[in-house]
Amino acid sequence: GAGVLPMFDDGTVLVGRETRFSNKLRKNVQVWSDFGGAVDPKDKGNLAVTALREASEETAKTLKLTYSQVVNSLYTDHH
Repeated sequence: GAGVLPMFDDGTVLVGRETRFSNKLRKNVQVWSDFGGAVDPKDKGNLAVTALREASEETAKTLKLTYSQVVNSLYTDHH
């Protein structure tokens, strides 16, 4: 998968809040998260496209990022 964690010029970071199931607590909990998700076949293996699509979907299309902003941003790979 892929995602974005937007940082603005003033240093403000935009995070999302979502509900996830905690196996440890055995209940749903609220967590802070980046905007991301799984690769879709239509992304054709391009993680920048995945990150851009997921950010758009998870912010109801209110976060207006460009492909260029995503591919030229800081990048960390987590496996």
